[in-house]
Amino acid sequence: MPKRLPLSCENCRRRKIRCLGSCVPCDTCRKRGVASSCRFKRDVEHNLQPAQSEAIALQETLLRRISDLESLLVKNIEFTSMSTTQHSRSIRSPGLQNNTPLTEDELSANPASINTDGSFFTRNITTSQRDEVGSIFTSQSGYVRYVPYSTSRDPDVFNSLQNQSQMEFPPRAFFCCDTPPSKQALLDMLPPFRHCDELITTFLNVFSPLFHILHDGTFRSNYTKFKQDPRNAPVSFIGLIFVTLGLAVTAIDKESPILSDLGREASPAESARSLAAKYRQATMKCLAADNFMWQHNLQTLQCLILLIYAINHAQGPAWALLGTTLNIAIAIGCHIDPGLLSLNPIEVQERRRAWAGLTMLYTIQNTCLGNLAPFNVENNVQLPADVEDEEIVADSLPTALNGIQHSSRRIHPTKMSYILFKFRLYSLASGVCAMSAGKSECSPAKIQALDQEIELELQAQAERFSDQLDLPAYHQAHSLILSNYTNHLVLLLHRICLLKPEGFEDGSVTGSYEKCEQAALAILSNYETLNLRNEFSPYKWYIYGLGSFHAFLAISTLLVLFGKARTTQNSKHLILQAMQNCFQRLHENAPFSEICQRACSILDSLTPGEPYQPTPSLVFSDGVCNLESTAGFGSNEPPTMDTTTSSDSFDPSFWALPESFEEIVTNIPCEQWLSPAVFPWAGFGYNIP
Repeated sequence: MPKRLPLSCENCRRRKIRCLGSCVPCDTCRKRGVASSCRFKRDVEHNLQPAQSEAIALQETLLRRISDLESLLVKNIEFTSMSTTQHSRSIRSPGLQNNTPLTEDELSANPASINTDGSFFTRNITTSQRDEVGSIFTSQSGYVRYVPYSTSRDPDVFNSLQNQSQMEFPPRAFFCCDTPPSKQALLDMLPPFRHCDELITTFLNVFSPLFHILHDGTFRSNYTKFKQDPRNAPVSFIGLIFVTLGLAVTAIDKESPILSDLGREASPAESARSLAAKYRQATMKCLAADNFMWQHNLQTLQCLILLIYAINHAQGPAWALLGTTLNIAIAIGCHIDPGLLSLNPIEVQERRRAWAGLTMLYTIQNTCLGNLAPFNVENNVQLPADVEDEEIVADSLPTALNGIQHSSRRIHPTKMSYILFKFRLYSLASGVCAMSAGKSECSPAKIQALDQEIELELQAQAERFSDQLDLPAYHQAHSLILSNYTNHLVLLLHRICLLKPEGFEDGSVTGSYEKCEQAALAILSNYETLNLRNEFSPYKWYIYGLGSFHAFLAISTLLVLFGKARTTQNSKHLILQAMQNCFQRLHENAPFSEICQRACSILDSLTPGEPYQPTPSLVFSDGVCNLESTAGFGSNEPPTMDTTTSSDSFDPSFWALPESFEEIVTNIPCEQWLSPAVFPWAGFGYNIP
């Protein structure tokens, strides 16, 4: 006998009141204002539509998946909590104490490590079993996901993550309301292949040796395949092409037909800046179209790191993007040394390079912003090998790749040498700023200890980049840029003593004066060389940017020293010549550089009468800088006096310093002297454009 169904609606039955009406909604529910929830059981059981059944089934499925994800989240939180409570041991990268690397045997025998002040990243050098580092899943479309060892041991969690790693996400707009651009729309934004070829060649010759996170052979091979079949290329690689174009366009000659063909601005410099911004935006569109927030691989990470590098060169903000990139790097397992993940040697080095490049960018950004990051990122990643790309082959692994290779074992620098030197310098910069900000002890002994570390870096650079004229032009430029940055740190370190703080004896202060003078003159000498030698024209972006900023600190420091009574007359003449030559270069570069414009606005206000009085330059008749008169190519020796210039041209009254200038130069926080993007130009009180 069939079950009898109630005549009242479910609302009235629950409240045990009279139900008026036999249709939906009943009169009682309508009067009570709950008509929308009025349901009769007979309708639910006999008239259930197929669509409603599917909706209920889908709801049950979603609830079940939510429950599974909650369980997974709880397990991951427990794993993370266990990891963060472990004792943190750190190692300075890429160099170790006394500039001596650890061999593989030493790493196995002595897992202890060394602390570095201000370091955001913490390296744990411990022996790990290959089966204890987790697993990497790769989807059919090439997207990568890393699963920790403790998580992968749980069969349910392991299978859940493995299934999710195979899921493909449909295109969706993340940064805008519109639909992401199609692959064809992205390809249409590329310049003609003849221009792409020239720009990529420029990137490989200029920027790749400076920030060598790509394997040049792999990139060239992928680019060749892309040209043959662009429509089937991964979107992440199209983004990688765009970001290389955006960097390369800043290094091409102003007379290049690329600027006239592609640019639409009034001047070549403005066209280069406009094209660089356009290609950076196209890179971001490629990443968004590829759903980089949900699915990523090594090319995604390389693209993001180079994009942040490009944004930094344009003096743009990249802190938030850095955080996203760091999380993506961890998501694909780059915080685990790739030598433990059974990968081919090329990918091992690409992953180490990507992690090293990201570490550099994060360290210097964090330092410039006053050490914002409240935590450390633990990792066990070895540094990239200091070898050329041709030495890394897929079939065999050279001995140099099995551990951290000491740079002094090689006679000449490689394309990796610059980034490894810069790694150490960024760590030193963090330590100098931490001491200057009062986060660590500031004393003559501490200053001397940091000065010795910086001096070791200068000596290592001089040894590695010896025989300058026999090296390729990019290595010569690297030597000058490294020398400028290292001497910039010397100025920041000894700038503390310019006002003779309490507890500092006269001998310490005098020594700091001499260090500042020597470092400032070396910077101005290098700046002059970079400006005058034709082979360094692809590095105009550096000269107009960070190079001019370093020169501005050097000339500002010399102006402060110029007022000190302890400077000899010969030193004053040498300082005046160097400053006036630098002043001339800054004015020549001002039409192409906002930094030079701002520096000139400040320096012009310090010159009485007619500003900008150019003096004869230290040049040969063919316009090439006299390396003998500029004291050693990239060295830290002070330049000698140009005897061809009359001493009458050096008028001490050319510079008229206000009483507040010394205090302004010395009181600006150290980290703000690291980047023109965070420098308080308005703090000088002059009319800054």
